[in-house]
Amino acid sequence: MRFFFDGQFTGAPLRAPVQLGRWPADPNRADIREFYTRLLKVIDKPLFHDGTWSVLEVRGAGDWTNTDLLVTAWRKGKDVAVVAANITAHDAQGLIAIGDLPKGDTFEVRDQLSDGVWKWSRQDLDNGLYVRLRSGDAHLFLIKAV
Repeated sequence: MRFFFDGQFTGAPLRAPVQLGRWPADPNRADIREFYTRLLKVIDKPLFHDGTWSVLEVRGAGDWTNTDLLVTAWRKGKDVAVVAANITAHDAQGLIAIGDLPKGDTFEVRDQLSDGVWKWSRQDLDNGLYVRLRSGDAHLFLIKAV
């Protein structure tokens, strides 16, 4: 089950208690609406309801900021999703240890929160999926064999 608060999809900066009976003006931010439109479409897939969830290891990629990345994965059959988020006030980078991948030598890594698409070889992914995120940014990757 997922919980969202009233106004979250439009960028409301405050969560007004329901007992208050009144709410601040709705900012109606287009960027927030677009983000939630993309997110809700993706998390409606069976992978996110019936899949197995795990936390992934993030190794260093030249500095110490890998510890500032929170990375999780969902797996169901040949479907793999990886979510990476920078939860700090500065840029962070790291190499994500994805682990088991479906059969194949080449993989398409598609970010569902943007229009980014990358092709990676199995060998490169075995070394780690490189990510660099600004403060507060995230990726939601769907990984498929091609």
